Amino acid sequence: MDAEDALERYRSGLHAQYGDLQGVSDVTASKDEAIDGGTEAIVTFEFEAGTEAATIEVTADGVVGSSFSPAYEPPAYVDRGAFGERAVSVDAGDVSLDGVLALPTGPGPFPGVALVHGAGVHDPDGTVGASKLLRDFAWGLASEGIATLRYEKRLADQDVPDEELTLDAVVDDAVAALAELAAIDRVAEEALFVAGHSQGGMAAPRIAAQHGSVAGVVLDGRADSTLDPDDLDFMRYEFEPDGDLSDAQEAELDRERETARRIAEGDFEDDETL
Repeated sequence: MDAEDALERYRSGLHAQYGDLQGVSDVTASKDEAIDGGTEAIVTFEFEAGTEAATIEVTADGVVGSSFSPAYEPPAYVDRGAFGERAVSVDAGDVSLDGVLALPTGPGPFPGVALVHGAGVHDPDGTVGASKLLRDFAWGLASEGIATLRYEKRLADQDVPDEELTLDAVVDDAVAALAELAAIDRVAEEALFVAGHSQGGMAAPRIAAQHGSVAGVVLDGRADSTLDPDDLDFMRYEFEPDGDLSDAQEAELDRERETARRIAEGDFEDDETL
């Protein structure tokens, strides 16, 4: 879709969430050399049932960019009075990873869950825009009397050589997080679980096996490690949600399909990077 269509869809979504637009309640602006000497303005829109802010980039030619950054809101199932949080450090051997422990109130001992993120670069909350997947999960479990530990992905604050970007690194860091969780007072060491999202879900059985004494595994992700070359619809969607790919995108999808085939069939050399 073009920019006008995208903005119209976003406007429709704002109306569905907040009701009718009442007007602009606030505008702040500042020079920004990063946009060709132009100005960045924060425009706050007032609706019947809330507000939303947009960042508008303006140059002498007019508006050259705009984006919305919705505010995070905890899910309705979260009871913030049922638990507390504190920062912890996960000793992963060569590095320390920032983590967050959510611990239910009361004497315990409580079951404990280590949350493992998906592929990519993630903070402990699994933040993507206004979404905080791992925080939602952690707060929901803690509201029900289950301790959780979530931690930053190694890539978030560390320079990691390509040759070290392996599933073993994901597993090792998660095992370290489980060890940190087990050492917490009021956490039942015999009731530790590992819960993985996406790549973390795929790795969760290996994490449990390497740790050796977890009570259970929660999977949210693929159960196998290879992509089906004939089933890459998710990748087509990432290129274009409506599925209408350009010739260049179709060619890129074909290259990805060939890579998936080679991985599935083991058609590569030991020293080759795919």
